[in-house]
Amino acid sequence: MSSGDVYLREQFEKTIKELKNIKQKLEYTEKENQQLKRSIFELSSRISNSVIRRNPFIFEPAEPVVASDEIKPNNGKSSSQFSDSRQFFNKCDLKMGVLNGHTLNVSDIEWGQSPNELLSGGYDCSCKIWNIEYKNVINDFHTEGLNQCVSFHSENLVLCGTSRKKICVFDKRQANHVLEFKNNSIVNSIYAYRDGSHIVSGDSSGYLKTWDFRSLGTIFATLNEPSGKPISHISTCLKNPYQTEEPRYMAVNSYDNVLRVYDRGLIPPKTKRTLIHSLRNHKNKNWPIKSSFFQGIESETDTKESDKGDTELSSINHTSNIFLATGSVDPYIYVYDVSGQPGSGSLLQRLEGHSDKVYSVCFHPSEPILASGSSDNLIKVWVPKTRVE
Repeated sequence: MSSGDVYLREQFEKTIKELKNIKQKLEYTEKENQQLKRSIFELSSRISNSVIRRNPFIFEPAEPVVASDEIKPNNGKSSSQFSDSRQFFNKCDLKMGVLNGHTLNVSDIEWGQSPNELLSGGYDCSCKIWNIEYKNVINDFHTEGLNQCVSFHSENLVLCGTSRKKICVFDKRQANHVLEFKNNSIVNSIYAYRDGSHIVSGDSSGYLKTWDFRSLGTIFATLNEPSGKPISHISTCLKNPYQTEEPRYMAVNSYDNVLRVYDRGLIPPKTKRTLIHSLRNHKNKNWPIKSSFFQGIESETDTKESDKGDTELSSINHTSNIFLATGSVDPYIYVYDVSGQPGSGSLLQRLEGHSDKVYSVCFHPSEPILASGSSDNLIKVWVPKTRVE
């Protein structure tokens, strides 16, 4: 083959790669466009109905859900000092709120990109993808060993961490796993980078490990805390489901009964993470308890009286709120406010509804909806009080 043919072949392959990249960017732009159209439609509907809402969370008085025993959050205040004005969750009593299918404990759950898609893993060695609207199983994968954790890697790929010290990768279009990462201890939690290039795992030896998805090997590993207590879960804080950059905040559940929140910096994994909150009250020791973030905007409206005596809207103030929910060995869900300065994280509400250990909780990617999985074999869906009303 002549040098001219080699050059033409290289240019052809380069052109093919560029076309592929352009196609991917076009698909992403189309998704953003659809989301924008939806947002414009919803905004138009709200304006036409002259309704002013607070989005995504509505802080209004709710029926007390905290038991009579006093719970002391990090700021030292008892539950009675904040429960009347800051509770916002109620259990959803709708029939669609309960999914039956797992035969043993539900260990982990995660929302998909579709509003009606939910991924769950259980100790029955199964990993299921659910359609929430129709309450049926779309995909059912089976693993060797107990399913400790599950996560969506991309549109078609699903990750499952097992008690056999493996991370299995499943494809929705196939029945058996297509890839396998081998660890030296039980994999309790996994998180896939937004671009799919890396995976972060938390294991029973207390290590946070970063894996290269292409080479199937670890880049580096660090201890979560000096004594090496097992990590039960890692979660990250997404602003919205279409976010392309890596989330800045990460929470790590540990067997020492402490939920740690880290600032990962602007360009993880290159930047070093910094501990900013250490949250207590929940019970995590010796059990695979998991947590979940939700970040949203609370809008407050100011009004003034016009010359004619009418009430007019004068301004709208927006405040960013970051909430962190975690399961617990007791049958409760703990919701923390971690919006403030480092060290200011505090208990916001304790949710009652399950009859046994709450292993996993997961916020919806874009809505103030919380799903919880328990060893009572049930998945419950929680919504803000005003939505139930």
